[in-house]
Amino acid sequence: MSLEDNENEIEEAISKLKKEGFINDKSFAEWYCTQRQEFNQRSRKLLMMELQMKGVDRSIIQEAVSKFHDEDASCLILAQRKLSVMEREKLISYLLRKVCYAVSI
Repeated sequence: MSLEDNENEIEEAISKLKKEGFINDKSFAEWYCTQRQEFNQRSRKLLMMELQMKGVDRSIIQEAVSKFHDEDASCLILAQRKLSVMEREKLISYLLRKVCYAVSI
């Protein structure tokens, strides 16, 4: 077998997997966003960067993140984590800095 034959077989296998639904960037991006939301919170920007590094198309990333990522829930969970280690005044100061930063963006 030549290199060209191998490449053709690989392309055929990939197209068959796509037809069967085993390779689907949209489904993967949606699954990834929900997993991050439930188990390991990420900011919207970091989530988008992670998906981009995995080779997902930018339009698919934007759709999945806007559909499945709740920025408010992420902020609440992160604030609750910080609360366990920070004093109340430090937490208020921290949250005010984050709000001011978010408003300036």
